[in-house]
Amino acid sequence: MMFTMLLFPSLALGRGGCPEPLSLQDPAVAERFNLTSFAGHYFELQLHDVTQVHNLCGCQTSNKSIVTRNGNVVIDDDFLMLCPGPHVEPGGEIYPSALSFNLTANPGVLHGHWPVLPSQLFPDTVVAVGWPDLDGNPYRWLLEFQCVEKAGLIVFVGVNFYSRWTTSDPRGVTANEEMAAAAAKWGVYNYTKGPGGFTTVNHTGCPQM
Repeated sequence: MMFTMLLFPSLALGRGGCPEPLSLQDPAVAERFNLTSFAGHYFELQLHDVTQVHNLCGCQTSNKSIVTRNGNVVIDDDFLMLCPGPHVEPGGEIYPSALSFNLTANPGVLHGHWPVLPSQLFPDTVVAVGWPDLDGNPYRWLLEFQCVEKAGLIVFVGVNFYSRWTTSDPRGVTANEEMAAAAAKWGVYNYTKGPGGFTTVNHTGCPQM
């Protein structure tokens, strides 16, 4: 996701500025967001990224850890994907991205950072979650939205469909359907030219990541 900003730093998408985070967020997330439920390992089922080649990489996963750094609570996100590369495991080479997110005054609204572009802030909104059967248990899925603007124009939009399961599991199929419904309900598709602007991630034959 974020490495593409290095390659296309002046890309303008011909739209107005980014939406206010709370305008896209399920009010229940603002009321009930729980970091303990948020943490853990996810498979990315779908993504929107205007600067990535469709289906070039696969097997994307996100492992979110809650840590304290310099007295502040921080979310570390170890994001991995399998892409074509010179040192080829079966299917490709694993590429890591060490992302981190600071909390803000609004629950589920985060400020993302990537060490390769330390001066660039990546606003991230947890739009909706798959609520667990029991409060405090892990969320079943996460719908995240990132938007960066320059000079009043959107230059990057990223959307992540994160699930505890791949679609080889019926629970992953349900999660994918629920995230698509949430993206439509909360206006995410307004910034992605609809559901057709997404790439489905291939998790077939992936190594453990």
